[in-house]
Amino acid sequence: MTNIEISLGNATLQICLSSGFALLVYLFFISESWKLRHIPTAGFSGWPVLSIVSIIQLILNGDNLLLECHHRYKKPFKIASLNEWIVILHDGVEDIRDTMSLSSSVASAAEFLDRIFHLGHSIGKIALDHQHTKVIIQRFTRDAASNILELRNEAEAAMNDIIMSDSENEWEGYDLEHLCEQVVGRVTARMIVGETLCKNQRFLHICNQFTTQVFKTAMFMNLMVPPILWPISRYFLKGTKPSIDIMREFVEPIIKESPYWNESENSEQMSPTPLDWLISLAKGHEDEYTIDGLTKRVLFLVFSSLSTTGMQFRISLYNLASHPEYIPLLREDVTNILLEDGWSKSSFDKMVKLESFIQESHRTTPASRIMSPRVMLKDHTLRDGTPIPQGTVIAHWTEGMNTDDRVFENAQKFDGLRFYDMFRNGQKVGLTNLNPRFVLFGIGRQACPGRFFASLEMKLLLAYVLLNFDIKTLPLQNNMKRRKLTIFNTTPAQGQILLRRREKSD
Repeated sequence: MTNIEISLGNATLQICLSSGFALLVYLFFISESWKLRHIPTAGFSGWPVLSIVSIIQLILNGDNLLLECHHRYKKPFKIASLNEWIVILHDGVEDIRDTMSLSSSVASAAEFLDRIFHLGHSIGKIALDHQHTKVIIQRFTRDAASNILELRNEAEAAMNDIIMSDSENEWEGYDLEHLCEQVVGRVTARMIVGETLCKNQRFLHICNQFTTQVFKTAMFMNLMVPPILWPISRYFLKGTKPSIDIMREFVEPIIKESPYWNESENSEQMSPTPLDWLISLAKGHEDEYTIDGLTKRVLFLVFSSLSTTGMQFRISLYNLASHPEYIPLLREDVTNILLEDGWSKSSFDKMVKLESFIQESHRTTPASRIMSPRVMLKDHTLRDGTPIPQGTVIAHWTEGMNTDDRVFENAQKFDGLRFYDMFRNGQKVGLTNLNPRFVLFGIGRQACPGRFFASLEMKLLLAYVLLNFDIKTLPLQNNMKRRKLTIFNTTPAQGQILLRRREKSD
């Protein structure tokens, strides 16, 4: 090899290295990191490459990293997610109150959900029509409140299909994730598609498969697809399409039989099913008033329930098994209320102790490391003077507030009646109240519109379990193994509980 060739090779290498360095610097200066350089970083610096190390830190040691930053900075700091930075606000309740006051034109919860779950890709425009979704869920909740006995019967049928043994002396172990998916899926589907289809195991499998596909697709896009390619990714990613195609086979015959689809003259004289008014509400929405659109709407409603209520029921049920000292007290309270008012909405409104137990379960076992995330649609200055540029995600650290003794007395202790005592002292801290101390369903005007149905469904299912089963954890199983996906989920995932039938109860 001649000296000239060596020199050319060295020059090429130098050019490549220089170009690579220049590109890295360019990416840094145009990236979100540059815009947020005034905010301290959890983990490594804001350089694009090094932020990957911070993501690994979150997965391996996220809880300790967040705690360390919370105490070190005593002001907002940023932490890396899969494809962007999230600014964690510091001052618990006061910062949450400030977030509550921001309108959706300034800070958007819906924009965050679409950005992280790519619902527009998985489901289409239907998932992005948030006002229409809100109207549908409100109607859905009203219908559920008047059909509680039907939902109770479906919960009984679902549990009977899972719990095969009739013996009152045998304890049997059940996978908590599978049990909750099946029961919540059936009760929710009963409200949407009716009694026959909700019992179809293939239908339920597609509902669960669709939910899994949404999360997997979102994970892949956040990790592997540059944001610039997101708009065209639907053309080369299958995502949820297989589940949508199969679901259409189930839903299409029911839709075509509906008088509201055929615009029958007798439709106004008939008592509409939930699917009937789903069709009726779709009129005037071009993307929804089709077989494909209504199929996606059904899947979206089931997805919303499984990904929220399913998780919340799982957490509450596990904590019930882990704290058996509360079972006799809650069972007695539920029994007395149902004897007085029966299976009705008014009965569940009175179950404040059971509601308190659900809230405490989620305070001590949160399903996410962050709460009330928002995407800033405009530049905004926090009350401590920190400027937040447009496009930035802000959120609150769940455990930081939930374990703060200034917010909750003796915060490290599990107290199933904590919120019941607060309620008795005149505080509005119910499961569906938008109190900055408890934000399971979000805060302000952008809170989850489905929280009333979710609350009703959780209380109904837990009440049924309390009345009909004894429950406990497996020996030596102190807590559930948890999936940890950066800052978003620390979901109780793997675990078993033991169930034993009690004497038949009405």
